[in-house]
Amino acid sequence: MNMASCKPFSLDLAADQSKLPHYVPPPCQVACPIGTDVASYVGLIWENDKAGALEAITATNPLSAVCGRVCDAPCEPACRRAAADGPVAIRALKRWVLDALGPTFKMPAVQPTKDKKVAIIGAGPAGLTAAQDIALAGYKVDLYEAQSKAGGMCLWGIPDFRLPSAVVEEDINRILDRCQGITLHLNAPEHHELYDLVSDPGERKNLYGQPGTDAAADDLKSRLRRQMTAIHDPLLGALK
Repeated sequence: MNMASCKPFSLDLAADQSKLPHYVPPPCQVACPIGTDVASYVGLIWENDKAGALEAITATNPLSAVCGRVCDAPCEPACRRAAADGPVAIRALKRWVLDALGPTFKMPAVQPTKDKKVAIIGAGPAGLTAAQDIALAGYKVDLYEAQSKAGGMCLWGIPDFRLPSAVVEEDINRILDRCQGITLHLNAPEHHELYDLVSDPGERKNLYGQPGTDAAADDLKSRLRRQMTAIHDPLLGALK
């Protein structure tokens, strides 16, 4: 069976599937918080294309080995087969792909294409995902982590018997090997100032006021706090 001929879905990961006739995203993809393209990677597994399946899995989720073990899998109750003989074992299939390819499997490396650099504080799941997305867009990324290892709560909050640390490191190494523009800084001071990450004094002056002054740094931190408050509590943010 040629899965690529099945419509309205396409196994061409570069294709804009939303333009296909009568396209409706499958309920498993809608249920996934990050919109993993389940239909594509399950179809690629059927075609025995494990490398293609990994590309589909990691397109929106760089921590795929982690999620193959500890994801709550909201996609499975949403699976259409749940009303028939039971849902597809989506999470188990994801884990199978990662285990089958192993930690030594290398994805094609992506080099930075832009001169600008982005700093990200925290190398937990959110920071690692943001770093990969920004690096794949062509930017260089400095990823700062206060601890001795990256991984955040995946590493420090989940016991090893449930999620082995080697699995977390497998995902992190895959991100760093693929995205050549990411530089990981471990044991970075927890009080590291965002202001200090702007290397160009002229940019500091233009963005934050007088360069090199504590007042400018305090103003930046104050504005960042107000912005975050406005995001999480718009009413409270408007009053501050």
